[in-house]
Amino acid sequence: MTTNLTAGVHRLRGRRASQVLGDTHGDWRVFRLPPGIRDRTTFFDAVRAVLPLDPPVVTDRSCDALADSLWEGLSVLPDKKIVITWPRHHEFQSEHPFDANIAETILSDLVESLIDQDAIGGKAKELAVVFA
Repeated sequence: MTTNLTAGVHRLRGRRASQVLGDTHGDWRVFRLPPGIRDRTTFFDAVRAVLPLDPPVVTDRSCDALADSLWEGLSVLPDKKIVITWPRHHEFQSEHPFDANIAETILSDLVESLIDQDAIGGKAKELAVVFA
């Protein structure tokens, strides 16, 4: 089953969240962060395991380095449409709201920066980030 997904940040709950998390999303390249992200360290570990980073990020000390590496890693993908899903992101938000807000901002900012034709050398990407 495929849902109609659009670029942007999506915050979903319940049946709609389950549907979106389980979908193939047609021509969208899908990256699924694993459940169980509960703190800064597990967020960095999940990003390193699932998303393309360029250059690789070895520690969890610099959110700026992670943001830059994610931007570069996603920008060089041949895919024009990308979706990042983060199930149960509310667990991180509940336990470490400050770090969770930073993590959400990193991903949300990518939506705007990857669509910028000038910043990405004419190869803009549509990015959907799904917090479920």
